[in-house]
Formats: sequence, C-alpha cells, structure tokens
Amino acid sequence: GRISGANGSSATAINNIGEIVGQLSIISTNGYDAMLYTHGQMIDLNTLIPTDSGWTLEGANGINDSGDIVGWGSNGAFLLTPTPEPAALTLLALGLAGLCRRKCLKRNIAA
Repeated sequence: GRISGANGSSATAINNIGEIVGQLSIISTNGYDAMLYTHGQMIDLNTLIPTDSGWTLEGANGINDSGDIVGWGSNGAFLLTPTPEPAALTLLALGLAGLCRRKCLKRNIAA
C-alpha cells in the first residue's frame, strides 16, 4: 500500500491480530519511515510520537499481539508500547463498575 508522501512500502512482520509493520519509502527525503498497517489504514509511526522527541523512526521489524513495536531510527533501536485512549479507559471503568454492581446486587438478593 501507499500513503501520501510515500512512493512505496514494505512489510517486515505481522502479528496474530493482522497488524503489519515495516517501512515507507519517503519521496521528500529519499529515506524511510517506520509504518504500521492496522484496521485497513497505513500509519507513519512518526505521526504517533512527539514532534520534538528528536527521533525519526525509520523502520519497524517486529510487532507482538499486544501491539508493542520494535524497530530502528535515527537514535538507535526503539520500542513503542501502545497506551489506551481515554475513551477506552472510561468504557472499561464503566464496564467494571457495572459488573461489580451486578455481582453486588446478586449477593444482596441471595443473603
């Protein structure tokens, strides 16, 4: 696949969820950027890190089923670990609260 600003891509690893990592060939720099393909969308991994980090992620060569990505960049090897979005944490908290309430109600009824 391709994304804007890239003239090609290559895959180096896939996990059991179907997420793919590799690298993009970038037109403007004649270099490479690390990429992730997930949910039908190709993402330049550099767009997921702070712009003032001092890093350029150049290639990704591994991804596990938790979404941890390893690769290399301008400062050496990297490990990216996904963090849940706030909305996902809120839904998880609400789900756990509902589960607890249901179990608590069952205990009171049985008592």
